[in-house]
Amino acid sequence: MLFVLLICACTGLWAQTERTIRGTVIDEQNEPLVGVAISVPGAQTGTVTDVNGKFVLTLKSGMKASVVKVSFVGMKTQTIPMSKLIKATTIVMEEDANVLGDVIVTGYQTVSKERATGAFGTVRSEQLQAKLNSDLKNVMEGQIAGVVLDKKGNISIRGISTLSAETDPLIVVDGYPTECSLSDLNPDNIENITVLKDGVAASIYGSRSANGVIVVTTKSGQKGKAKISYRGTFKFTPKPSLDYLHMASTSDYIDAELNLYDQNPSSSSYALSTKSTNQSEVAYLLTQHRAGLISEEQFNSSINKLRGNNFLDDMEKYMFRTAFTQTHNVGINGGTDTNRYNLAVNYTNNRSSYINTDDNRLLIDLKNEWTPYKFVTIGVAANINYSRSNTPRVGWQTLTDFTSYVKPYTRLKDDNGNLTDIRTVSYANQQIYNSVSGMKDISYNPITDAYEDYTTDQSFTARFNGFLRFTILEGLTAEVGGNWARGNRTYKSFSEVDSYRIRLAYNNSTSIETPSNRYIPDGDMIDETRYVNESWTVRTQVNFNREFGKHRVSALAGNEVRRLTYDNNQYASRLGYNSTAGSFTPVNIKDLKTGIYLSLIHISEPTRLRR
Repeated sequence: MLFVLLICACTGLWAQTERTIRGTVIDEQNEPLVGVAISVPGAQTGTVTDVNGKFVLTLKSGMKASVVKVSFVGMKTQTIPMSKLIKATTIVMEEDANVLGDVIVTGYQTVSKERATGAFGTVRSEQLQAKLNSDLKNVMEGQIAGVVLDKKGNISIRGISTLSAETDPLIVVDGYPTECSLSDLNPDNIENITVLKDGVAASIYGSRSANGVIVVTTKSGQKGKAKISYRGTFKFTPKPSLDYLHMASTSDYIDAELNLYDQNPSSSSYALSTKSTNQSEVAYLLTQHRAGLISEEQFNSSINKLRGNNFLDDMEKYMFRTAFTQTHNVGINGGTDTNRYNLAVNYTNNRSSYINTDDNRLLIDLKNEWTPYKFVTIGVAANINYSRSNTPRVGWQTLTDFTSYVKPYTRLKDDNGNLTDIRTVSYANQQIYNSVSGMKDISYNPITDAYEDYTTDQSFTARFNGFLRFTILEGLTAEVGGNWARGNRTYKSFSEVDSYRIRLAYNNSTSIETPSNRYIPDGDMIDETRYVNESWTVRTQVNFNREFGKHRVSALAGNEVRRLTYDNNQYASRLGYNSTAGSFTPVNIKDLKTGIYLSLIHISEPTRLRR
C-alpha cells in the first residue's frame, strides 16, 4: 500500500469520485476568450470555453489528473497543476507573438497553421511596422515567398495566369472582397496579412482567386482607456545619378549624326525647304552649311562647341531634386466590456525626384464593435481614401531617349544661369512663322514645359463594412453582413496656353491665306477622363466550432452575393479652356483629330494634337 501511495505522489492525483471544476479564461485585457481548449493530458476528457469564457471540466471517478492543459490559437499554451486549478477559478492567457504569425485568415474563418491546407504566407503587424514605407505593396516586398513586386509596382503571387497578362490578386479586407489595391490601405493599421497562393484559394473564392488572394485584417479596438498613438516617418532620397544610364558621349552622338549625313549628303532632310518640327541642332547646322549660309569654319566651331555640352549633367542639376516623403499616422484605440473602437488617420506627402512630380494621400479608418447582449455582436467599419498626384506630361525617360526635342548636346541653362531657348523647327518652318503676323514664340525648354504641360490624378473612395453576429449555442454562431464601396477618379491632362505644345499647335493652325483664321483658339487645353465604380457584397454565414476531447469539429455554411458596376467617361478635348471660369471654345473635334485644320495651312507636315 505504501508503494502505491508513493507512485501517486510522484505521478499525479487520482479522482476518487466524480468531480466538476468550473472557471473562466480571460486575456491580458480581462476579456473573456471563446473556444479555449481545456484538456487533461493522457485522458479522454476536455471542454472549451463558452461565449463568456467560462468552462466546466468534469473528472470522472478513478481518472488520473495531475495537470490541465489550456490552449488557444494566438496564445501561449499553459500547463496548470490540478492543485492550483482547484484553488483559482480564473486563468489569464498571454499572447504568443510567434504563434500569431501562424494564424491563417481566409476571409470566412480563422484557423491555426496546423489545421490549414495549401500554400500560404502570413505577415504580422510587427513586420509591417519594421519597414519605413507608406505603400503597403513596398512594405510586403520580401516578406512572403512567391510574392513579387516588379519595377512598375505591380504585385503578383502566382505569375501570369491569363493571356491578357493580368497579375493583380484579389484583395479581401476584414472578410469581404474589395476592388481596392494594397496601396489604398494604411500599413500602420494592419493587424495581419494572409496570402493564399494555390488552388485552396480557388475552392474558397472561385475564379476571382486566379492570381492569388491577399486577406487583410485591420486592427480592432482593445478594452481599456482610450490610447492615443502617433507614428511619423521622414525619408530623404538624394538626386539620382544619370551616369548609371551609361549613355553614349555627346561627341559619339554628334559623330553618328555626321556619319549619317556623309552617307547621303543630298538627302532632302538637309535642304532649306525641308519642313520639320523636330530638327536637331546638328541637322540644322548641316542644312545651313550645305546651303552656304555659314562657312566651314563657322560650322566646325559650332560643332566643337556642341561637343562640350552634356544634357544629362544639366538635367541632373536643374530637373532633379532631393526626394522627400513624410508620413503621419494618428491612432485612437480603446473600449469597454460592451464596446470597442479603433480610429486611424494617415497622411502621406511625397515629393519625387523629378520636378513638378508629387502626390499626397489621406486615409481614415474607423472600426467599432458593440455587444449590447451576450449573444449579439454588431460591427461596423468605414474607410475614406483621398489622393491627388501631379506629373509632367513629358517624363525624364522620354527626354533621355533623345527622340524628343532635346539631344545629348542640348543645354538647359547658359553660363549665366538663364534658361536657354531650344530651337526645334527647321529653317523653312521658322521662315514661314516669321512671315505671318500674330505667331507665337516657339522656343522650347523642358524645365518650364514641365510646369505648363502636366497631368493630375485625383481620386476619392469610401468603403463601409458591417455585420450582425448571433451566438445560438455553444460553438454555433450565425452572421449576416456585407460591404459597400464607391470610388470616383478624375484624370486630367493640362496644356497651358504658354506650353510649347499649344504654342506650336496655335501657329500650325493659322491660315496663311487668312492669318486671322485661327482654327485652334488661344487658351489652355484640357483632356479629362472620369472613372466611377461601385460594388456591394451581402453574405449570410453559419459557423460551428467545437472540441470533443482530442477531436475538433469546424464547419461553415452560407451564401454570398456580390455586384460590381463601372461607369467610365472620356470627354472630348476642350480648347481655349479657362480654368478659372471653366469655359472653353467649341471646335470641330472630328476635323481637329484628323488633322484637316492643320493640313489647310501648308506650313508644315500635319502636326496633330496628341495625348
